[in-house]
Amino acid sequence: MPRPVQVATGQASKRSIFKPEHQACEPTEDKPRYYYVNPLQAPTGVWAGSQQYVDFELPPELGVLNSANLRMSIQWNGVDAAQLPSMPPTPYWLSRVEVYLGADLVSTTYADTIWHETLAFLSEQNARNVADTYNLNLDLSPRNYFSPASYAAATAATPANGALTVDADGVVTTTSSGFYYVSLDCTPLKSMKPYVRGFNSRFKFRVYFPSSVIAQYKVNVNGTVSTAPTFYTAITPAVASLQLIAEEAQVDASSLARLEAAHKAGVIDYTAIVSERLQDSPPSYVAGQNTTTFLRAFRNRSAALAVYFTRPVPPNDQVTQRLAFSALQLLDSRGNKITEILDNDLLTSKIFPDQINSSYPNSAPADQRTIVVLPFCSNLDDVILRGCNRGGMQLTSLEQLVVTPDSGTANTPLPNGEMSMVGSNTMLTAVSYSYAHITCVAGKHNIRFESSA
Repeated sequence: MPRPVQVATGQASKRSIFKPEHQACEPTEDKPRYYYVNPLQAPTGVWAGSQQYVDFELPPELGVLNSANLRMSIQWNGVDAAQLPSMPPTPYWLSRVEVYLGADLVSTTYADTIWHETLAFLSEQNARNVADTYNLNLDLSPRNYFSPASYAAATAATPANGALTVDADGVVTTTSSGFYYVSLDCTPLKSMKPYVRGFNSRFKFRVYFPSSVIAQYKVNVNGTVSTAPTFYTAITPAVASLQLIAEEAQVDASSLARLEAAHKAGVIDYTAIVSERLQDSPPSYVAGQNTTTFLRAFRNRSAALAVYFTRPVPPNDQVTQRLAFSALQLLDSRGNKITEILDNDLLTSKIFPDQINSSYPNSAPADQRTIVVLPFCSNLDDVILRGCNRGGMQLTSLEQLVVTPDSGTANTPLPNGEMSMVGSNTMLTAVSYSYAHITCVAGKHNIRFESSA
């Protein structure tokens, strides 16, 4: 038996007994609590041609926020349930998410960042476990879309009425509950885990939807839904239901009492990690020729930069595609090197998994895996998930990101399966994970970034 530890037992008597050391834990009655929050506005006109948004306010009685997820069900007007349409991964059902505290905008998180932190920053097994929930195939690729994308185009094909080749993973399956989810743990509230009751102002998620999302479903040669489909046609889905699920963390009573006292009668400082974004689309990326982008949007202390390349307006089944490059280097305002010249393979196979507990750049489909981080901290995972200050760098808006394109041909896969970035239709996106602080003094809040610029 391990060394015994003396503990007190009994609600009233508190008599002393001994327990084995590995079992000497304090019994608690903490239970997880979930709040189902309805939107403040009805989700009307979503994806119907204009950008719409809905607001969700966190309940003021909520304790420590542990997690937040958007739960959606989709209505397929006139579509046979046996022939479910294909749609992009759920993070791309949104265009961005804004977080407010009272009237103050805390952060804006875009669909790409939601995707990265929802799937790409997970371990391979964890990502596969939630693939269906986020409308993905098991290899983490989007559901297939097909071309021609309409019955009319298909019947005009050569040979006429020629059937399209259908991959098995092109058929969308539903989750067991019939709902799909978008994780909102990509916002600063994930690292903060705020004690919501302690703030006088309300926390609010404002969820923006893109102007359109196109799905495809199966029809037969006559253009009608059939159990023996031949072609695919486009359809605009509708949101049938929409709720925010907020999970309250399990916290013992004594800790809650201390949290309440600190918020109402003291000063409590939360570190929040805010993702700031910069995009640049140079006239052309030429194979082997360096291109420099000034990071003018970043002037706060940063834990890391995430860098990736995409097509500006990709097709629905390529929204997660990331384009290849040869090397990156970060320079200061005078052209002095901040980093060495870091090649693609080193950034994806070594630096990314060292900083984030994920093998995504080594396990995802070849044309999607090129997401890289330039870290200024010792552990980016710890920074994003817990808000721990593991180091950083003060950005001044004058830093230069030097990109060396790959040696491929525009819109052509490289021998390793990655898509070439060269050409005139490539967008660079850089995301800075910046340190911010939300301070609560007697219930009143203040928001500031760490900055000396």
